Amino acid sequence: MKPLMAVAMPAALLASLLAPSALAPSALAGDTAMTTLTMLVAGCNGCTITPINSRSDADVAYRGAPATVRKGVATMTVPTASTVGMYFDIRRGGKAWDSQRPGRVLIAVQYGGAPVGSRVTARQAKRARSGSPCWVGTSRPTLALEVRVETVKIPTLVLGNNDETSSRLVDTPLAWLVPTQPSLEPSWRPANGVLITDEQVDCEAEPRTGPIVGRAVGWARAGSWTDDLEVGPSGRFGYVVTAWNVQVLRLARARLVDTITGLRAGSIALARSGTRAYVPVRFGKRISVINTRTGRVTNRFDAPGEISSLAVTRDGSELYVPIAYRDTVAVMGARTGKVLARIPIPGNDFGYSIIMSLDGGRAYLSNGFGKVVVIDTAIRKVVNFTTLRDEGPGLSTVTGFAVTPDGERLLLASPERRAVVVLDSTTLREIARWRVRGRPHDVVVDPQGRRAYVSTNGIVPVDLATGEVLREIPVPRPTSPVDRLNVFRQRVNHLAISPDGRRLMAGTSENWTVVIAIVS
Repeated sequence: MKPLMAVAMPAALLASLLAPSALAPSALAGDTAMTTLTMLVAGCNGCTITPINSRSDADVAYRGAPATVRKGVATMTVPTASTVGMYFDIRRGGKAWDSQRPGRVLIAVQYGGAPVGSRVTARQAKRARSGSPCWVGTSRPTLALEVRVETVKIPTLVLGNNDETSSRLVDTPLAWLVPTQPSLEPSWRPANGVLITDEQVDCEAEPRTGPIVGRAVGWARAGSWTDDLEVGPSGRFGYVVTAWNVQVLRLARARLVDTITGLRAGSIALARSGTRAYVPVRFGKRISVINTRTGRVTNRFDAPGEISSLAVTRDGSELYVPIAYRDTVAVMGARTGKVLARIPIPGNDFGYSIIMSLDGGRAYLSNGFGKVVVIDTAIRKVVNFTTLRDEGPGLSTVTGFAVTPDGERLLLASPERRAVVVLDSTTLREIARWRVRGRPHDVVVDPQGRRAYVSTNGIVPVDLATGEVLREIPVPRPTSPVDRLNVFRQRVNHLAISPDGRRLMAGTSENWTVVIAIVS
């Protein structure tokens, strides 16, 4: 290992600058205030360090120019307000760490278990079980941060011939601050001390307080990406739509008990009786009916056009099926597949996702681009529709939505807005907006109406009564040998909740289905 490089600087000044920074209340007082950061970097001449702040607050978002390490020093001047939640990308020679898997190496601000102000050794960094790249920030006009850099080997998966993968070890820079600085969430498990991500990091502006209200109790390997999740009415079994198939899990331990193949599944909807599940073919015109007691397909019938989702009425007698390109919703008999009615939808759209209110009186549709349609199921007519106001190019995207048990609010997860937009379900006017860390993908509601749960880089609970965003439920990786080859964080995509509100299913970006127990 290379020894620490000496940097000429008066001892008193160096001690002052390297002391852990404390963010004073005045840090955000002046939007024009600037801070000059001097990074003292040992053993990494020619490396580049980029300061980034990607918090959802528009007034602090920032990406600075890369600063090159010359003679052990890199200097950058950044907005003082943007230091809160800032993180630092470090690269050797301006290149990502590995061309086979282009992730970004981040400087660890603090490792779990290491007190603020401690001088973490390389051995301690490599053994750390958690670490955060998110800095609490500073109010000082000048500050020096010492960065230790060493080279370690971490595993990566390499795609070979015939689409086969193999693992190999790759030289990677390990970078961390000494002494450690106060950090913000999120934190995640390092790979041999290295913090790597292939996603934008959304640092928490203020640490969440209070207890974690859920914990992971089991993992199941999905085998491919997850398209949809559902929990049966009994709460004992969960259904995972993967690429083409449906997996059946026993929720108590996330144990796989069955796989229903040959469906080319795109989504799934369960009757309230729990005995039948309906699976539309992905980008097709056929619906498969599954007997959930036997796991066998008992019927198939054709839809009047391409479909991607459907909903079952409360009594289980009818299916509401949005037809792509036709701007209609077909009402079909749940046992016969006969088209009973066609409900025209205003506009010209590719297709819709659909959900039902708890009482079955309303069906709600979303086209994924901000358009919301309300159907009264008693009269089979559209009674209202709206399109979310654009806030810039592409900012009307909606990736998941839910309706509260009382039927009064619609919750729309918008990743570009980094928020859940809350609409009055009757007027479709925006009545609230819940800003969450990260980019929300899906949202589900506790059937008892106590909380909503939003998927981001974890699961964020929101108190439905107050709109308060609670402490994030972490979604860790399982500790299997295969998982050790995957050093990126798990992003949560789809969610489903049990009827008693005691179990959550979460489909992750790493092809795991995680079962979360609600503990308070």
